[in-house]
Amino acid sequence: MAQLQDPLIKLLEEERQKYNNETHEPTTSQLKRFRTSCQLLKEDLQALRQSTKSTTHKRRSTARENLKIISELSSSVFALYSFFVTVSEIGKKSHLELIPKLRSWWESVEHPKRLLEKVQGFCQLEGIEYLETVPSPKVQENAYSDDRSSAMKGSMFLYRNETPMLQASLLPSEPPYQYVELTTQQLIHFLQTGNSLTNQPSIIDLLQQYESSCPNLKLKVPLYGAVPSIEIKVTSDIGSSVVLMFAWELAAELLYSLGVSTANIAN
Repeated sequence: MAQLQDPLIKLLEEERQKYNNETHEPTTSQLKRFRTSCQLLKEDLQALRQSTKSTTHKRRSTARENLKIISELSSSVFALYSFFVTVSEIGKKSHLELIPKLRSWWESVEHPKRLLEKVQGFCQLEGIEYLETVPSPKVQENAYSDDRSSAMKGSMFLYRNETPMLQASLLPSEPPYQYVELTTQQLIHFLQTGNSLTNQPSIIDLLQQYESSCPNLKLKVPLYGAVPSIEIKVTSDIGSSVVLMFAWELAAELLYSLGVSTANIAN
């Protein structure tokens, strides 16, 4: 697993595996850190932002925002992360750095029942919402094995005088997703102002060619197992259709620029 090369992910994975033991319990220091994170999570983010006059206040506001985003991804990941990372350390990180690797790791491993049950209880005690938005690999595998799919193997044909007239085939399964609406101009502006992005002129020129025929776009955001994308479909007299596939990090930046919360994606 490539993610295990990351020291933080390796630490979280080692702790996750301990919950395969039905008697495992978090330590007193881990629960203390979890409680501290919960207390910060319940603070008003707007009030924290307005009081960011010092470096300490700014880090506390950043930590609150990071914890909120992580908790909306998975309460279990939030708990594991809180067990090992102090609020001060959380405030030094960017959610654009954290979320993609936490999501990638969590969707690639099983979620021990013991861990889920313990975290749900901890959340109730601390008065925060319990939320799991990323299915485990086993759940993903079984998500689409309903009766209609199992009843159809391969392709079915409709014949007339032994000549095939209609073919029905199953499409590959895809994860659940939601659409976020934006304009082509908003996407162009986002790319123009993006930091550390190379080859901007070429991509922007391409989008400007489609702006008049496709002024409105939809960012397709999967809940797991795929990457965010935008499809620009046009007729051949205008040009070729295009699909834009985003790294999770860049998609998160785009959503943030649009004022879209990850909570709106998960619900």
